[in-house]
Amino acid sequence: MKKLIIYIALLIPFVSISQTKKDLDVFEKKYQDCLDNGVDMLGCTMNFYKQSDSLLNVVYKKVYTRLDSVNRAKLKYSQLSWLKKRDLEFKIFEKKFYDRGLGAEDNKMIILDKKAIYVFDRIYFLINYK
Repeated sequence: MKKLIIYIALLIPFVSISQTKKDLDVFEKKYQDCLDNGVDMLGCTMNFYKQSDSLLNVVYKKVYTRLDSVNRAKLKYSQLSWLKKRDLEFKIFEKKFYDRGLGAEDNKMIILDKKAIYVFDRIYFLINYK
């Protein structure tokens, strides 16, 4: 009975993390479906970015809680480093994709899309974090 309880306790974090991979696919599909409608595409992109940011926090917390103290410290350092790099990359996105002869909404969409993709790359990294 003790072995069963230990097995279940060890399995729960992996099940919830793997569920998150499915969530990512759902988010991306909903985003693409929303864009395909051609209505309020900027709203679609803003929502997608907000969801990516929220999901990043959820995944980080799930991974963080299943680690021992040494690996928690490593993950925290890694995340803080990534956040600094993210902030720099976002500034680059804003300079690079702002005012490319497109309308203001198109510029915002491109920038938010790039930001969301950048965040989703980190989410995938965290899901596979050992």
